[in-house]
Amino acid sequence: MTLLDENGNPSLNTLVNNVLIDQMGKYYIRINKDGKYKLNVIPKTNHLFTASMPDAKYKDLYDFIYKLGDPAFVEKAQSPKRVDVALKPVGTPYSRSPDYISREYLDVWYEGDSYTKIALRTVHPKTIVKVMVDGVELTEDGAGRPLPKTSDKEGYWLALIKKEVLAQEGFNIELIKNPQYYPFAKNNSYFSQLINKIFSLFIKRVSAQQSIKIDDPVSNTKIIKFEPILDYIEGFAYDSENRKMPKAKIDVRLQMNKQIYFSTVADDTGFFTIYPRNLPPYEFYLEFTDPETQKTVIQKTSEFVKQNKEHIKSENLNLIQAAKNSQPIIDPATDLFNEKSSIKNPASNKTVSSPAKTATSLFNPALMIILVIIFLLSGITIGLVLYIRSRNSS
Repeated sequence: MTLLDENGNPSLNTLVNNVLIDQMGKYYIRINKDGKYKLNVIPKTNHLFTASMPDAKYKDLYDFIYKLGDPAFVEKAQSPKRVDVALKPVGTPYSRSPDYISREYLDVWYEGDSYTKIALRTVHPKTIVKVMVDGVELTEDGAGRPLPKTSDKEGYWLALIKKEVLAQEGFNIELIKNPQYYPFAKNNSYFSQLINKIFSLFIKRVSAQQSIKIDDPVSNTKIIKFEPILDYIEGFAYDSENRKMPKAKIDVRLQMNKQIYFSTVADDTGFFTIYPRNLPPYEFYLEFTDPETQKTVIQKTSEFVKQNKEHIKSENLNLIQAAKNSQPIIDPATDLFNEKSSIKNPASNKTVSSPAKTATSLFNPALMIILVIIFLLSGITIGLVLYIRSRNSS
């Protein structure tokens, strides 16, 4: 992407020019002087910079679009606007699976109650987002407010959800390509799943952007697992052989930077408790250290809940709400109900970016095998239809 002046020459009113589009399909050129500007776009070989107007179904995805041959547009240094460009695919349009670039996940205090904040930046604008708790879609935040159904045209999605409606075993978020804008997105029919499995055996798909690997094959749905942010911990420390660990050292480590947030020691039976004031509002995991062998066991919060399922059930505990028998647990050190720890932003960045992925070749000799398989499946389907019709007519 090259910023030009109104006469079509490379602009001198910017510190950085000739920039690459990133993995979100975004570019950023900052100007230091108001004026009229044009853009020169040199796309990858599978796209063309075009004068054609995009399909009307994409109108909700942009505010202003610059096309080949358009006149100069006005840009102000102090209030830059989003300028999209029109690219026409050459051959098969570029496609990739739904995914996210960044996520934020933490507990917050809102309207006098404990909420979980979830913020995502999806790869595709207007991605359908479903929060799944125990296999059921959560459509409200627990206070009667509906959850946003899609990310916005920039890919941002944000929700505050009451902790009481989340499960202490964790939950999932499904990202689904929006068929309104991606009509060729695969459905989840049995036949589609069968074809996907066949494709996954033979071929790998490639993104048009370097260093980003596309799932094999391009999928319509991505499932993101969220570990529960527990407000209270009670149970036993187990080793890798599922044996209790007496006197084990218990470390609560932040997921974002692996640093120890709190430590304690289990009793002679391996039992321990950690109250809300000693637990962070961010994602964390547990690390158990055997005092004799010094061997460590790493355990996710959902794994702790699963391994202590019988104890949690017998004591009627809800670790995500710090409750026992549906009543708040009192911290013996403070005589207070559920006084959750509050920490400022740690030094480490709490936003986790998706790792860069390596591209692989699209040209695979096995493609011919796949085409033959698809042809045979189509022939069998047509044959069955003709056979059924002939029987009905006879």
